[in-house]
Amino acid sequence: MKAISIGLISALLCIPGFAQNDHNDLDTSGTSATAGTYHVFPQFADGQLSDGTSYRTTLMISNPSSTISADCTLQLRGLTVPGFGLNYALGPGGWTIASTAGTQRLQTGYATLQCNANIEAQLLYSYYLSNGTKLSEATVFSSPPGSKALVVADQREGAQLGIAIANDSDQSVTYTVSMSGASGTGTLTLAPRSSAARFISQLVPGIPAGSLGVVQVSSSTGSASIIGLRFTERVFTTIPESISGSVLPTASTQHVFPQFADGRFSDGSYYRTTGMYINSSSNANTDCVTQLRGVTSDGEGNFTASLSPGKFVVRATNGTQSFQAGYATMQCSSPVDAQELYSYYAANGTKLAEATVFSSPAARSVQILADSREGAQIGLAIANDSEQSNTYNILAGNAGGTVTLGPRATIAKFLNEFVTLPANYVGPVIVSSDTGTASIIGLRYTGTVFTTIPETIQNLKTGSRVLVNGRELTPGQVAELRQLYGMAPPEGRYWYDPRSGLYGYWGFEAAGYIRPGHNFGPLPSQASRGNTGTFLNGREINAVEAEFIRRLFGVVYKGYFWLDGSTGNLGVEGNTTPLANVVTALQAQRWSSGEYHWRDGSGAVVSSSGSCTFAAIPGAPVYATPGCN
Repeated sequence: MKAISIGLISALLCIPGFAQNDHNDLDTSGTSATAGTYHVFPQFADGQLSDGTSYRTTLMISNPSSTISADCTLQLRGLTVPGFGLNYALGPGGWTIASTAGTQRLQTGYATLQCNANIEAQLLYSYYLSNGTKLSEATVFSSPPGSKALVVADQREGAQLGIAIANDSDQSVTYTVSMSGASGTGTLTLAPRSSAARFISQLVPGIPAGSLGVVQVSSSTGSASIIGLRFTERVFTTIPESISGSVLPTASTQHVFPQFADGRFSDGSYYRTTGMYINSSSNANTDCVTQLRGVTSDGEGNFTASLSPGKFVVRATNGTQSFQAGYATMQCSSPVDAQELYSYYAANGTKLAEATVFSSPAARSVQILADSREGAQIGLAIANDSEQSNTYNILAGNAGGTVTLGPRATIAKFLNEFVTLPANYVGPVIVSSDTGTASIIGLRYTGTVFTTIPETIQNLKTGSRVLVNGRELTPGQVAELRQLYGMAPPEGRYWYDPRSGLYGYWGFEAAGYIRPGHNFGPLPSQASRGNTGTFLNGREINAVEAEFIRRLFGVVYKGYFWLDGSTGNLGVEGNTTPLANVVTALQAQRWSSGEYHWRDGSGAVVSSSGSCTFAAIPGAPVYATPGCN
């Protein structure tokens, strides 16, 4: 046992770069603006209408903390949903995706989510035909209460704005509802802890057809949480609120939209992107510049706008050019609320789908929650809004991949084109980089219907900042490593193979060996960015490791193999009979005579002095002669 301990500590200390942390300049800057302990969702719907169509609501919660657990309670107001969970416990980095059944008679109301720690939360509204075909889907952020809430109303193209208003207080409140350009105003009184949902034309008289303006819901005696829903026949998307005279956490002087699309495909269908910006300040003017990257719209690459207090801008592309896609940034002189709408049309101009896209702040580690059930596909857009090339690690469950983006570049693909996903994957998709930051957005496609899945930022600042297999180690895990091995790994990103005990820097070959069996999460296949076709315990080895195996055994075969770190046995996946033993192969090389200390780029370390020789070599348990005892 003494020999094993010496070998382990020597391997940790002698591997080039471990103590110096050469591969791991981990900066986890960035915090989430949308995380909170209390969330209000002004509309919650579940059930069937008389024509057999139905609504379902999906709750999506994630805990951005790497160290703190969160307990959450969902409170439904004005409706009940039999069998739907109301209490959720999320460990560090935990998440939940829970959907209502949509089988009862339609009920609507509003919902609140109370947690004992900051969490991210959204809802998905989904609308189905009686045969189960999804007609539309929209993502909903929570809506903080305000005494003067605003929503941009664009009722062109035959659209209608619906608005849901929640009074999440213990007193009755009367609201004045107005819209710019309308000839009248309306009032609405809501009892304590109640809500109402109406088309704006049912609340405010004298709204011109095809109008464009701002809806204001105000009260001198209370506050409101509101959300807009823009309906174009059966297609809908959500329009988030702004609070007049208040800067919401999502307001900023700089916005990044990882996907911007405009133009026609060969079949005549086309995309348009609409920018929607509002200056909620009561006293500050703001000047904004929108810059397109990798895409132009009818030959234009940037747009400018000046917004006085309370004013807004809505600017849509034409969708007439050949299809182009890229990303967009917006820089303003003072904070504004900003969103984009992606709209997809058939060749005859019929709108097939529309989704609201939220700004995605750049951070070193960001994620979306993916739900690929019901035949859905998850699209992922990644933008590198920096002046340097960056390589990004993409992790979904135990599937991993990498992509490198040049300066001011973006990429958008379906998730299964980045990584190999299991069917019906549900869970987080993490995009991280050791060299820079990323802005991401998810798009959930079910046929031609799509909605956006907003980015959340993983908060790694208060944790160990030691990431293994894409997950940050808890303080308890770091303490366990320190107790076992006399030291803890420096901050950085690593992979670890629990069956063999091998570990390495993320994206590189094996750097050493520790005990097998630690539970640091599943090992992604692309943890070493291998391209050899040779897989060891599910990880594709890279060329450096393949050359080491060739030197050790004389040949390298492609395929899937297992390595048992407790015995050194090596075999073919699916067959328990060993093909070879790595320790025996090392002994056969006669590396135990003389006095030397040797290591190479594969992470192997062999040291000999007197009667003691030990070896920490990729693919092997630590080998030590009896003289090391």
